[in-house]
Amino acid sequence: MNRKLPVILSHWQNAPIWRQKLDMEPVAKRMVEALSRAWKRVQMRAAEIFRSMGEGFLSGIISELTTVVTNIFQGT
Repeated sequence: MNRKLPVILSHWQNAPIWRQKLDMEPVAKRMVEALSRAWKRVQMRAAEIFRSMGEGFLSGIISELTTVVTNIFQGT
């Protein structure tokens, strides 16, 4: 994203026609494309972290449920 943003902005600034400079749609589309690519890279790199966080969260819920059920039957 750090490399794409200056290129997008310079392309917009160097537009030969003033109407192209006022039209923000192409700039917005290129920004959305760059952000979506960056988010996909983050998801690919952090997939294992997200997966282990989900497993840890599920383990915590099961542990709490087990504790509650045990306390109910022990009468505490």
